[in-house]
Amino acid sequence: MKTYITVHAVAVNNTNEYLVLQRANHRSNPGKWNCVTGYIKDRESAEEAALRELKEETNLTGEIIKTTEPFWVIDNDVRWVVVTSLIKIKDTSNLKIGKGESQGYKWIKANDPIVDQSRGLKASLNKLGII
Repeated sequence: MKTYITVHAVAVNNTNEYLVLQRANHRSNPGKWNCVTGYIKDRESAEEAALRELKEETNLTGEIIKTTEPFWVIDNDVRWVVVTSLIKIKDTSNLKIGKGESQGYKWIKANDPIVDQSRGLKASLNKLGII
């Protein structure tokens, strides 16, 4: 089983909605919804990676409110070790998704059906104590 170490950047706006991105059709898991995700670079903290990935994928910046302990999600024959950061976004007006990674976005409440469709997103929201 392959193992990958990643971050989840869970962005929350001023109305307690969470940003989800829909994966581009040319990527793995096309059309699936998830929070901002990415890999940690060499000598980069999980928190730095979460903020960097958020900026790269959405053009948003924010403040980290909380970071979870690492946990894992098993997806078929892959183990994902995940560190999740909750990031407060004060200004969403600069939101622009990178078309290379995502084809759409939504701001959702924690009880949205999308959450149940994504094991990683659901696990991250659970670890953050949101659901």
